[in-house]
Amino acid sequence: MDVVNPASIAAARDVVKRHTPALDLLINNAGVYSGAGGRKTQEMGDLTLEDGLVVFQTNSIGPILIAQHFLPLLLQGENPKLVSISSGYGSVSCNNGRFPYHYGASKAALNHYMRSFAFDSQTKGMITVVLSPGWVRTNMGGPSAALTPEKSVDGMIRVIEQLRPKDNGCFFDYRGTLQSF
Repeated sequence: MDVVNPASIAAARDVVKRHTPALDLLINNAGVYSGAGGRKTQEMGDLTLEDGLVVFQTNSIGPILIAQHFLPLLLQGENPKLVSISSGYGSVSCNNGRFPYHYGASKAALNHYMRSFAFDSQTKGMITVVLSPGWVRTNMGGPSAALTPEKSVDGMIRVIEQLRPKDNGCFFDYRGTLQSF
């Protein structure tokens, strides 16, 4: 699915709908760090509108559109959960002045969208959270990152399995620690 293409999102939903009438879990895991053409323009003096739009569309607008399209299937689930993968960079209150501009702002926007969505879907019995995987050794995180993908994923699975209605609208890291918005 192309997360910035509404027709692609609708087509993906229709494929899922043909296989199941309900979803209990949807994980929004789309994300890019760089803008158009893979340029890393995340510092003052290098920022461009084009790069910002690519990062925002992928990291924040696409996931809320996915949530909107898949909501009817989630509402048919037994214990529906929507988990969106965010980042510590999405915390406005923790910004120490070294956060990448487009990426950090796009993850803060994702957090805002999902917190709003959590309140909309809460009355329908859904749990919506954002989850930071930590700094993971991936193409995006690089070889110096602190966590292996396996450790991050194991932690996130534990957090997802332990989610309760009181957690709706929260921002957690892969250890289950509540994060600041």
